Amino acid sequence: MLSPEGETRREFVGEMTLLAMILAVAGVGIWWSEQLNDDDQDFFRWLTSGEMSEWFQQQLEKLHPLFHLVLQQLDRPTFAAIRCAHGPEQWWALSDAVEQADLIELDLRLSQQGEIVLSHGNPAYYAISLEEALHFLTISNRPNLIKFDFKDPAVLSPDLAALLDYYQQVFSLPYIFNASQAVPQDQLIEFVRDFFPGHILSPSYKTLHRETGSVEGVLERLSTYSGPIMFPAEAKDVIKHLEILQPLLQERQAILHIWSNERLSPGRRRSLQQGLGLQAARCIWDVPSNRVV
Repeated sequence: MLSPEGETRREFVGEMTLLAMILAVAGVGIWWSEQLNDDDQDFFRWLTSGEMSEWFQQQLEKLHPLFHLVLQQLDRPTFAAIRCAHGPEQWWALSDAVEQADLIELDLRLSQQGEIVLSHGNPAYYAISLEEALHFLTISNRPNLIKFDFKDPAVLSPDLAALLDYYQQVFSLPYIFNASQAVPQDQLIEFVRDFFPGHILSPSYKTLHRETGSVEGVLERLSTYSGPIMFPAEAKDVIKHLEILQPLLQERQAILHIWSNERLSPGRRRSLQQGLGLQAARCIWDVPSNRVV
């Protein structure tokens, strides 16, 4: 049986142990909260830091010459510094995108009246036509990269080519052409090759690889287009597809457009950083922390 002094000592030790456990748990919670709430600045800092610039420059020198012009016009050291606007469909969003973003993605569909409109989902409810958007972009007088994401194969037509060509005379930067899975990749490649040679083709490497079964097959399908290429890739797919992406980036002097609608966890950021290495200099990061709208 403990003496009163021993009993008091045991209670004191127990209270201190409990307090230590509470502080430890709280400390872990605060640390984890900081990781989750990290705005990815540390991640992007190493992509654009002065210490890395020499090695990054070696990667950038391996790119298609047009990409050097893009960085120069946007006044960005690497593609990681480019800020993105993802599918603005309302006037306020498009206005914010023009003022704050370097790259603006426009999702295009046909309305029920046959007009090309900005719409990621149902084109029956649209606020801006493509022609209105292009006019607004031209009078803004800012060097924005415009990426067209075709959601409907019917959008691709000579009339569209004529409209885009008319406004291209005002823009100082090349267009980027991408298509959803609803649009055959060969149709996209043919459209860009015939109407906009020298602009940036953004084909789906996943679709081409699935259809051809090999990296060589993808390169063969793309051999009909000699201009610059940007491969889009969802962040969650990049690491598991590195064996496909790395030779494509090297062989075609291409860049990678990494996108995600979810924040990158610390673990995923580390995986991407380690997996891509210096090739991260070739990447545009279209993720929430680097996105305007």
